Amino acid sequence: MWLGFILTVISGLVLAVAAATTRLLNPILLVKLVLVAIATVIMRRMEKRLFSPTAKTLEPGEGRGMAAALLILWLAVTTAGRLIAYSATIFGG
Repeated sequence: MWLGFILTVISGLVLAVAAATTRLLNPILLVKLVLVAIATVIMRRMEKRLFSPTAKTLEPGEGRGMAAALLILWLAVTTAGRLIAYSATIFGG
């Protein structure tokens, strides 16, 4: 799980630096970065609560809630990433 996340962050940084003057000031990118930060926190909490050897027994809804939140957040991150390509059209720049 974390290996894929790290590779995605590295490739995203490389793409952002390639056109830093236009991409780093993009408000959609800022939204995407905030969503990734929130998803990272939830992903870490989920890992600690569900997959650690010292994990306590959870209510079934708690694990489902975290999983649903992660799915929604990563879908929003993907959507924001696709919208970055169209930001000139959206913002008229």
